[in-house]
Amino acid sequence: MSSSSVARRYGKALFDLAGENGEKALETCARNMADLVACLDASPELESLFKNPVFNAGEKIKVLKNLAAGLRLGKMVEDFISLLADKGRLGIFRQIAREFQALLDLKKGIVRGEFITAVPLSEGKRQELLTLLEKQAGRTLELEFSTDPALLGGMLLKLGDKTLDASLSTQLALLKDTIKRGE
Repeated sequence: MSSSSVARRYGKALFDLAGENGEKALETCARNMADLVACLDASPELESLFKNPVFNAGEKIKVLKNLAAGLRLGKMVEDFISLLADKGRLGIFRQIAREFQALLDLKKGIVRGEFITAVPLSEGKRQELLTLLEKQAGRTLELEFSTDPALLGGMLLKLGDKTLDASLSTQLALLKDTIKRGE
């Protein structure tokens, strides 16, 4: 079984369990998991500990208990990561957290995406674009704005599994191909 399907199962299991305890429990789990992912981002050594088979589950659980206390993780997430340690699945925690967040976003009607431009946009322009895109999509959007000078101009919008490429670099590449074919 691939790690993505395993992560999907674990993410769904935690989502279902938290959902039985209400919306607040879902939000708490999502926040706790995001805190733990941020901790992994800040400490690559911790992530390598999670993936290292030299350390047994008991040793990993000790570290996780200390980490859980420091991050003030809820009991449900603390028990969940202990289960992952027992089952040797800590290495896919990031994927599990993404799956959990995707299920929560789906429940709330939120679509996450990325809006890439060649030049930085002002905060006012970002809000204007976000409002316009939410109106057209009929859903709440959570966009991460970034820049990529390689686009030359225009923009690239990624929402879920869809991509809208209206960049100058892509248009120039299409024009170049057209000219090469002699059309």
